[in-house]
Amino acid sequence: MSSGRALVVGCIASFQQGWVFRKTLAKHTGVSVRTVQRGITQARTLGLLGTARAKPNEVPPGRTEPVRCGWSHRWIVGWGLAVEACQAAVERARQRRLAKLDEPKVKRARTPAQRRTWTSEELDAELNRMHPKPPD
Repeated sequence: MSSGRALVVGCIASFQQGWVFRKTLAKHTGVSVRTVQRGITQARTLGLLGTARAKPNEVPPGRTEPVRCGWSHRWIVGWGLAVEACQAAVERARQRRLAKLDEPKVKRARTPAQRRTWTSEELDAELNRMHPKPPD
């Protein structure tokens, strides 16, 4: 599991109830919405996360009316080795991120693109070389 995906799973686990939209999870974690979806899919495959789609006209907790675009309930599976595996994945991702932050950043020297300036003698010589004049 990549660090971004593990961060998504950790963010979902930090909420008491996971009624949060993927866009909101992306804002909280600083990754793309697609990475959030990949993290949810991978966590479901590993058995770390459970999800359920809302039924039509179902009202989410804390709201007085249904959400027009639909919503999903996500929860972290809390039995067996799933919690330990999730914590280990989050910790590994955190360690990789910290190691990446500690690496010195190497700046590459940027050379400005320069156009060659030709003198009239060089231009004449090049033209003569490319298109020689026939002998008289």
